Amino acid sequence: LAAGDLQRSAGWPRAVPAFCAASLMRPEGMLLAMPYLFLLTWRARSGKVSWRKTIWASAGLLGCAGATAAARWLYFGVPVPNTFFVKVEQQALWSTGSGLAYLVHYGRDSGAFVWVPLALGSALAAVRESGHPATLLAGALACQIAFIQLTGGDWMPAGRFIVPVLPAAHLLAGDGAARLWRAWGRGRKEASVAVAAMLAGGALTFGLAVRERAIVVPIARAYTRGLEAGHLQLARWLRVSVPPTARMALADVGILPYVSGLPTIDLLGLTDSFVSRHSVSENAQYVLAD
Repeated sequence: LAAGDLQRSAGWPRAVPAFCAASLMRPEGMLLAMPYLFLLTWRARSGKVSWRKTIWASAGLLGCAGATAAARWLYFGVPVPNTFFVKVEQQALWSTGSGLAYLVHYGRDSGAFVWVPLALGSALAAVRESGHPATLLAGALACQIAFIQLTGGDWMPAGRFIVPVLPAAHLLAGDGAARLWRAWGRGRKEASVAVAAMLAGGALTFGLAVRERAIVVPIARAYTRGLEAGHLQLARWLRVSVPPTARMALADVGILPYVSGLPTIDLLGLTDSFVSRHSVSENAQYVLAD
């Protein structure tokens, strides 16, 4: 959709609703729209895209971003979701440090270093081609990497901050392979080379992820069985044995508060704005005082 908007001089910017939907699904989703908006403006300056279309796209994206930030501010008291303060390594958006380590660790564990040179080559070549779809992919990847560098990534497994742009990275690797094939003077079967490179990179990433999951899944299943055997039975007992004014404080705020119906303080802070933004000692006082 975004590439089509860049090629058509007029008409409604069709990619705007998709970018708005992405911003609702992930807090950094609107970052993916920044390269699109930049390239749209750049092409409007050269007359390849109408200014009216660019203004409509800007208004739609800025309006969506503003409405989302306002809704979060009214609900959480900050323009980011509450989970930001729990999951990211660095809660100050202007600090850096562990973001590079996060990227390096993911590259080592996922085999990304095998296809990253191809993706990087495509991204560098696409910088000179403002209308090429690879430019949008490169911009989205760059924005996500900048986000990871600023926040330090998250502490959870599987590179959750990288996964949203993996398709873009693999597409860039395919484009990079096709460009390299062309540079070697091979004028035929560029599409086949691109598809083969994308599939190879995706298969490597997926295969290593499956190997890691083979270790994690049995642990997760045992954990789930423990929750069902312990928390579910406890929740049913609390529902009939404890007055509804009683309150709980625990980390696994799932089935236990859901079935028992009791007000609960989330000790991890995912659903509690006070716990997510204060120290351990302050949270202890908060729980005991409550």
